[in-house]
Amino acid sequence: MAKELSTLGFGICSGLAAGIDTQAHLGAVSGNSSTVAVMGTGADIIYPSSNRKLAGQVRIHGALVSEFALGSPPIAIIFPGGIELLAA
Repeated sequence: MAKELSTLGFGICSGLAAGIDTQAHLGAVSGNSSTVAVMGTGADIIYPSSNRKLAGQVRIHGALVSEFALGSPPIAIIFPGGIELLAA
């Protein structure tokens, strides 16, 4: 769906998590539109590390943005489901 929207000129905005976020950015890049990744870490820390190559593509086709200071690591509580992760 992101690729189709991208080919129509829509920009894509999503997180940088594995799964649907990854697919949304891949679709945007292949559809030649802009894409923005909203990160749950500092902009200098790619999480998950498996999305490092994707983060490079997002930089070229859009932006990586974060409200967290550089160097801020991933912390479970700031991610969806994080409170449940801490309780487990």
